[in-house]
Amino acid sequence: NEAEIIDRDVIIHPGATVRGKVRDPNGRPLQSVKVFLCTPDQYNRSLINFGTLTRQSKKDGSFEFQNIEAGEYLLGALLNQSSASVRKSNLFQPEPVTIRITGRKSVNHDINLKEGGSIEGWVVARDGARLHAGIQVKPVIEGPVNEGGRGRQNAFRDGEQSGFRSEQADPIFDRPYRVRGLKPGEYLIRPMTHLHSWQKSMEREKPITVTVNAGQTRKQILQVSRDG
Repeated sequence: NEAEIIDRDVIIHPGATVRGKVRDPNGRPLQSVKVFLCTPDQYNRSLINFGTLTRQSKKDGSFEFQNIEAGEYLLGALLNQSSASVRKSNLFQPEPVTIRITGRKSVNHDINLKEGGSIEGWVVARDGARLHAGIQVKPVIEGPVNEGGRGRQNAFRDGEQSGFRSEQADPIFDRPYRVRGLKPGEYLIRPMTHLHSWQKSMEREKPITVTVNAGQTRKQILQVSRDG
């Protein structure tokens, strides 16, 4: 059977251009930072996959989205999907900004990244043995008084900062757990692991509050009160 070829006229309506540059805290351009542009609905459906509207910033930090239809969009950066140098830094992922497109008018908006902090240390058993584990991190969120009597919401239920980069500890290679790219502020942390024998013990641990400051690494040892 021969394939039937149908010729059709395709009319392309040019849209607006969204462009800008990604810069570090000192104003220097940053290369290979993943930038996204999506509708609010797309952002709410997933904090990881924003579809096809993504770009990698160039050597001069520039990025550009062309032929964007009129509407409201969110523009932001995905640091945990950027270059290795960015992922290993303490730059924290900014909240996306709202971009409104009207007609073919171009929009210029730079993404200026800021310095965050990190947490690192060890999760240990009751006898002090280092475990192959990491930590679960949730920001302390202001809200109604909870069961504990503090004016904070249960952050392990209600939200999580996106974009930080975490690594589990590896006692064999003397490598502590690390969580990089945390926005300065208070966090609730508790141990977590992929080791099945220790998972339930760590899930029962009461989270503790730590403060993360810009440009600093918080050293924190967490002891599991129950054996795995």
